[in-house]
Amino acid sequence: MIHNTRFIASVMFCIAVLPTVAAAQGGGRVDIAGGYAWLHDQEAEVTFSRGWFASIGADLAGPIGIVGQASGSSKGQTGIDVDFTMRIVGITAGPRVAARSGRARPFAQILFGTTRFTSTYQLPTTTLSASDNLFTTEIAGGVDVPVVPHLAVRLAVQRRYVRASPDTLTGALSNTFHQTQLLGGLAFR
Repeated sequence: MIHNTRFIASVMFCIAVLPTVAAAQGGGRVDIAGGYAWLHDQEAEVTFSRGWFASIGADLAGPIGIVGQASGSSKGQTGIDVDFTMRIVGITAGPRVAARSGRARPFAQILFGTTRFTSTYQLPTTTLSASDNLFTTEIAGGVDVPVVPHLAVRLAVQRRYVRASPDTLTGALSNTFHQTQLLGGLAFR
């Protein structure tokens, strides 16, 4: 648990500091984006229609940049004597390649980090909750379409690979969960 907390703190530090350092060194401009996220988990065959994302990125040299991203999704279900809530929060960072194509700015990125899964059962007399942090790789592509100077609409799709190693009686099994995430929001440059 301590190792995962340190990793999350390191990723958050990179998200907060690296784009500012890159921009200060003359690498280029910084962008901040946020908006709605839709998530589908292929293994569980579950769709999370309540979600959000936030990212910050900076151009380093030419089309190469760096980006940090956080996203969250949740889903709830109510039964007779129990309420169930599932929350998924991902924190990732990595390189981005962006180009100009007319007015639009298409981009591709590969991000690494952690995803936290939290399940909560609310019973009449007690609450049960469990969380797990798992290594994550996200491969994404998208486009920023300018609306007015310094403001663009961001549309993106990303494939998330979440690495899990559940313990069994015969040892740890290795498994990768696949999730697809659609992002839509605003980007400020």
